[in-house]
Amino acid sequence: MLQVLVNSLARLYGLPYLNKVIVVWNSPQPPPLDLRWPDIKVPIKVIRAERNSLNNRFLPYSEIETEAILSVDDDAHLRHDEIVFGFREERDRVVGFPGRFHAWDLAHNNWLYNSNYSCELSMVLT
Repeated sequence: MLQVLVNSLARLYGLPYLNKVIVVWNSPQPPPLDLRWPDIKVPIKVIRAERNSLNNRFLPYSEIETEAILSVDDDAHLRHDEIVFGFREERDRVVGFPGRFHAWDLAHNNWLYNSNYSCELSMVLT
């Protein structure tokens, strides 16, 4: 699992305009002392959350010093041009990259939810 995080951070190397990376550590256990963070030419700051909650990523940490942030899961695979496009085109909006499709299934009387790649999207995750 840690290798997924390390690989995700390594993909940020060379990302234009990157100021720093803040890793919100939700695990009750601290990061291993021998964990080798990748050299991406910007600081990597680890914030240990007080409790394990997916909402921790939305907290206004004092370490955030820029007007905009990129908040992604460690298993997200975004190209640099996609990230730059999101910031350039939508400066005043919350932008999410992973799209999803949902619809009401009349036959089964419940919601369908699909994360497969398709051209039909009805929501974007943040």
